[in-house]
Amino acid sequence: MTITNSGNPWTIKVPAEHRLHHLRKLFQKEIEGVSAKRAEQTETISRRDAYDYVPKDERGQAFPAIWLGAYNVTEHLVGALYMHTPYEELLEIGNGFDRDFAKGVGKVRRTLASIAVVEDMQRTGLGTALLTAGESQAKQEGAIWVTGFMDERNGTPEFYESNGYNIQPRNIALPKLEPFGVRELHPGYVNGQWFYKKL
Repeated sequence: MTITNSGNPWTIKVPAEHRLHHLRKLFQKEIEGVSAKRAEQTETISRRDAYDYVPKDERGQAFPAIWLGAYNVTEHLVGALYMHTPYEELLEIGNGFDRDFAKGVGKVRRTLASIAVVEDMQRTGLGTALLTAGESQAKQEGAIWVTGFMDERNGTPEFYESNGYNIQPRNIALPKLEPFGVRELHPGYVNGQWFYKKL
């Protein structure tokens, strides 16, 4: 399914399942220190453990992660985005508080896990186009917030601020986000900044 083209030198679309490994390789190449295999294994385990809290469509099917690829005119992958449900947070809430509360949080939140653009396509607007397409898909699924975390390896405050995100000071957790107002915790073993945006 094609998401957008609109006269740009790229097309953003949902890649076929068998092409997802191309996106993972791009993340690993473009984001310093990323291990696509480790990230995929962690995400798979978290999704399985949090399945009861993951938002589902009218048929009872869990919403899949949002994978978007940007392809140039010769169909080479030049950018990618990966957004998912905040599985770890849902597990903490569900195990410590209330299952229905966790399900509600899962419905309204998406986590921007990875976004990458190849070097010769940076500063062309492609990163913003990927982010906008991901936000649009999340909103269609009922999400009202996108959150994420960055450090020096994987993003700049300027990029997210220019796209309407609020940036937390370094090592300060996300604020309570409506309508569920969960108090976020900042893990002591990471060093960077959280960001968030209301859709």
